[in-house]
Amino acid sequence: MTFVDMAKSDALDGVVSAYGQEFLTQFEEGARQFSDFRTGVSNALQVFRPGGQLAEAVSGSDVSFHDLKAEGTTVYVMIPAERIADYGVWLGLVTKHAINAVATSKGKQRVLFLLDEFANMGRIAGLAEALTLLPGYGVRVWAIVQDLSHLVQVYGRDTANIILSQSEVKQFFAVQDMELSMRLSRLMGERSIITRNYNLGQTEDDELGISVSERGVPLMLPQEIMALPEDRQLLFVKAAPPVVAEKVRYWDVSPWRDWAAPNPMEGDHPRIGKPHVRLRYSRKGGRHE
Repeated sequence: MTFVDMAKSDALDGVVSAYGQEFLTQFEEGARQFSDFRTGVSNALQVFRPGGQLAEAVSGSDVSFHDLKAEGTTVYVMIPAERIADYGVWLGLVTKHAINAVATSKGKQRVLFLLDEFANMGRIAGLAEALTLLPGYGVRVWAIVQDLSHLVQVYGRDTANIILSQSEVKQFFAVQDMELSMRLSRLMGERSIITRNYNLGQTEDDELGISVSERGVPLMLPQEIMALPEDRQLLFVKAAPPVVAEKVRYWDVSPWRDWAAPNPMEGDHPRIGKPHVRLRYSRKGGRHE
């Protein structure tokens, strides 16, 4: 259907016609801008074009994301690391579709979205607004970015700040950016220290003067944050003071180390020594919970 056909249509009580007329008006009044818009759309959809690299991937679906809310279901969506820059937009498309599906499903199953390389997925429309609503649907989002500046680059500073403010838990480790370390230092707050100053006077007969003052100093300096060991991280949990915590790898947790199969892209994980953490799980219906 062309825009001319849309303008002549009486479908949906004239809604289709109104959109068609609006597009025709924009095309007539700003042909150059409309051409630029069409070029932008064409470039954005190039990877999905018929015969393109991802044409088959969007030709159909054999997975219903509504099942995530109906029963215990795990869906893995992966692409090779060297393709993330080219195909990240596809990950964003799948993620957006999955979020919409679980938000409109009536099941009681809790859902976790674990989104690695989040910023490389491109801008997911409506995500900032969805983060305020998803907890009410039993949905949590755990997004991982390599650099906070990349998140700002993709979403803009205002939207990136909204995403951060809606996060109940924020983890930072391996920070090597001075601007970010200064920001984290401010977020951690200050502690008070007492200082004493002594005044000996001008002559030996003058009395010793002592003054006491209190001042605030950062809990951690930016340089200290950047120098944290590899096994340490900063945790900012809602309604709780900041925490310098140990990073515990999954292969150091029992029984996770026994459940995890070797990573098909990176090989098996090391199992050196005893686990650092032991967890107990109850069994229900033959499954661990």
